Amino acid sequence: MRGRPDGIVEPELGDALRTWGIDVASWTYEPVGFGDYHWTAADTRGRRWFVTVADLAHKSHCGAGADAAFAGLSRAMDTALALRGSARDGTSWSRPSPPWAAVRCTASARGTG
Repeated sequence: MRGRPDGIVEPELGDALRTWGIDVASWTYEPVGFGDYHWTAADTRGRRWFVTVADLAHKSHCGAGADAAFAGLSRAMDTALALRGSARDGTSWSRPSPPWAAVRCTASARGTG
């Protein structure tokens, strides 16, 4: 999406990433793609992350309604993460220990923040 989403701010995204051990030092909004919102985040260790915010009300291909879309998107991203962990080129990627998940729902997305 070209424009930033209403109601989503970088500090809230940073809180979500911190639960995965990612401490963001800087953000760059990336007006690319279609249907989702994207940022590049640089963490305090110098690593870069591609962060996506999906509007679940408009993800009917993932499930009917926001809760079903969240579940469907979670399954799709967890599958992608699992496939990355079983790379065909012989490399491996170790998945972080719980509470890691490929998808996280923010408080504002649930209407509680």
